Amino acid sequence: MKIKELYTGLKPFSYILFSNKDSDIAENITEALEKNGYRFWFCPKITPDEKDLREILGKLKSAQVVMLVLSANSIAERLVEDIMEYTLEKRTPILVYLTAETEELTEYLSHILEKAKNAVVFRAWEQELLSSSTVRQALIQTKGITESAAAKFFDKGIKTLRSGEMDPVKIDEAMKNILYAASNEYSPAMNFMGNLALEKARYGNESYSTAVMYYKAAASLGNIDAIYSLGCLIADGEGFAQNYELAESYLSLAAMQGIPDAQYRFAEMLDNGQGVEKNKAEAVKWYQKALSGGERRAYLPLAYRYLEGENVSRDETIAAKYFIQAAEDGVTEAVFMLAKLYRDGVGVRKDAEKAERYFRIAAEKNVAQAQYIYAMILKEKQNYTEYFKWLCIAAMERKYGEGTMSEVLFELGECYRLGLGTEKDRAQAFLYYRMAADSGSKEAAEELAECYRKGLGVHVNKKAAEFFESGVFTANREII
Repeated sequence: MKIKELYTGLKPFSYILFSNKDSDIAENITEALEKNGYRFWFCPKITPDEKDLREILGKLKSAQVVMLVLSANSIAERLVEDIMEYTLEKRTPILVYLTAETEELTEYLSHILEKAKNAVVFRAWEQELLSSSTVRQALIQTKGITESAAAKFFDKGIKTLRSGEMDPVKIDEAMKNILYAASNEYSPAMNFMGNLALEKARYGNESYSTAVMYYKAAASLGNIDAIYSLGCLIADGEGFAQNYELAESYLSLAAMQGIPDAQYRFAEMLDNGQGVEKNKAEAVKWYQKALSGGERRAYLPLAYRYLEGENVSRDETIAAKYFIQAAEDGVTEAVFMLAKLYRDGVGVRKDAEKAERYFRIAAEKNVAQAQYIYAMILKEKQNYTEYFKWLCIAAMERKYGEGTMSEVLFELGECYRLGLGTEKDRAQAFLYYRMAADSGSKEAAEELAECYRKGLGVHVNKKAAEFFESGVFTANREII
């Protein structure tokens, strides 16, 4: 038996009941409902086969709502009639899709309305039938719970969880209230369940599909937080294949609805040309909106803009202020930049002590350039033990930029040559000079030439000495 399961998001689903002769009508209904995010169990052909009947019965038992395609065909088909009677006995809420207004169908409809606990009637000739809002309201009505009632269950559950309650029984009751609100299509509850499932997925305790299911369900009802979360998951490739274009459609919508986090993420996409044409001027506007809404991550990119005068009027004072804010939030890059600003007196008054303090913090956060600069500050203070230590740490990090690697290696060569913070060792000095020269250090090349000429830490080799003195060593490093 071929079964068509339509997405909705939540496990409570609706069963669609119809005559085999009306399968085309049922197919059209389910396709329209699927587009609106509702999940229906749909069997293209019902047969009296025992296996099929067992599956049908199982679905009926767990169905939250049953939708009946009421037609002359359905009331003439014994199996459909039996299933409907079972549904009425079970007191399952019913949505009735009335195909025509004949005496026979009206009479059977009256029978359903009389016996059903909750029932809502749609008429085929009413165009509004399959609109998302109409179906949603009908489902809420058949389930006998209003959105405000669902909100009360959710609020009650959240209040218990936020109170710091440790009683497992009360926590379990709170989660049941939230889940009940979610199953009744209260989007904040769906979004909450999505957040919970996402945390579990990130710790490997649950698949991402559960989080995605709840987020999609909440998003289909217009929950902007869920829309933002879906955008982030798609952009980051969590639970989805990474797709910046699709992510942009979610994040831009959430950004336009005033979600500061979404405004920041959308600004990043504009800044980097991810899923959208690169537009740095527009990115600045969205960073500013995000910051106005309290998204502190926007301080760092805006600090660079004001420092460089990119798409804003250059203002070193504002740049420094923003770097300070970002540094207070523990952003390593901002700490390093702030150290340089205090060292150079850019946007702030020169302050060697503050510069040193921030360079040390950045060094401790494994910024290799900061480790080198801090080591040089210590050298100037003749604290050679710490100077050597930080050079070794920087060398081990192997994360260099702007020529720092050659500088670190050259300084280590100097430590071993002069015995600064360590014992003199000409062989070690030679090795570090050679590595520094291979990284482009001219100073190291000069020292190597001296080592080869005098046999310091290496055998005398006049040809090698001449080679390193020539200044062309970087063009052909394989000669020696």
